[in-house]
Amino acid sequence: LDYLLGLARRGANVGFDRYFSRAGEEEMVRRAKLAKAMVDNGFAAQTSLGHDATPYGCWGGRVPPNPDAWLAVPTFEVPWLLNESVSADDVAAMQAGSIRSTFEAAAALKG
Repeated sequence: LDYLLGLARRGANVGFDRYFSRAGEEEMVRRAKLAKAMVDNGFAAQTSLGHDATPYGCWGGRVPPNPDAWLAVPTFEVPWLLNESVSADDVAAMQAGSIRSTFEAAAALKG
């Protein structure tokens, strides 16, 4: 958490990805707690919730298709955050606002 907060304090957007629906609830809660900590420290607008899932497996292994691979954020993490008193505005900032600002910064660099 200290590392992530340090990045955010220097102006970086921090992306939270690899929310796999097969990760198990304990891992999902651990990651959601990190996202909540970013909000609690005032960095919702610099925190992006991402999926980065693999519905068909990767790394050369054979994994059965998982059509729910991208549902962990909307079906688990967002409800968990809202249940933990994270505001809908902060969730929106993490789902759209921070991502939009990342693309806007990239476009500005392009010049």
